[in-house]
Amino acid sequence: MNSLRFFKMTVIVGAFAGLAGCATTSELNNVSATANKAQSTADSAMSAANKAEAAANEALTKAREAERIANEAKASCNQTEEKCNRMFNKSMQK
Repeated sequence: MNSLRFFKMTVIVGAFAGLAGCATTSELNNVSATANKAQSTADSAMSAANKAEAAANEALTKAREAERIANEAKASCNQTEEKCNRMFNKSMQK
C-alpha cells in the first residue's frame, strides 16, 4: 500500500511540476483538491473492503463451526442407527 501511495504522490508532484510553468495557483489548488478527493475515495473504498473481508472471515468461521456441529450430529445419528439395527437383529433371533 505504501508503494501505491508513493506512486500517487509522485504523479501528483510531477503534475504540479509540469503545470507550474503554465498553471495558475487556482488551477493547482483545484488539481490538489481533486487529488485529495480521489485519495479520500480510495481510503474509503479500502476501509469498506477491509470491513467486507472481516465479515467474510467471520462468516467462514461460523460456517466451519456449523459444519463441525453437523458432522457431530451425523456421527451420533449413525451410532444410534447401528444400535437400533443391533437391537432389531437381536429381537429377530429370539
